[in-house]
Amino acid sequence: MLCDESSLTGETESVQKEALNSHNIGLNPNPFLLQSSIANTGDGKAIVLVVGMRTRVGKVRPMLDFENS
Repeated sequence: MLCDESSLTGETESVQKEALNSHNIGLNPNPFLLQSSIANTGDGKAIVLVVGMRTRVGKVRPMLDFENS
């Protein structure tokens, strides 16, 4: 699966995502989808691990609010 994470990371290139399994665990796969990512190609299933203020966006949000006040 190729995912566009640019809304969070600013990266212009899509990022390869692959499921973690016993064959690739030593190869440091990148199985995590970031909030607001867009799947460009491929398909898959996901398990939500954190929501709201526990996400990366949620942790950055208070810093942005502080700078605007």
